Amino acid sequence: MSGVSAISVVLSSITGFVICHSAIELSAYRSNGI
Repeated sequence: MSGVSAISVVLSSITGFVICHSAIELSAYRSNGI
C-alpha cells in the first residue's frame, strides 16, 4: 500500500507543477500581448 501512496504523491506533485507552469506561461503569453 505504501507504493500506491508514493505513486499518488508523485502524480499529484507532477500535476501541480504542470498546472503552475501552464499558468505562468499563460500569464506571460497574455502580458506579451501576442
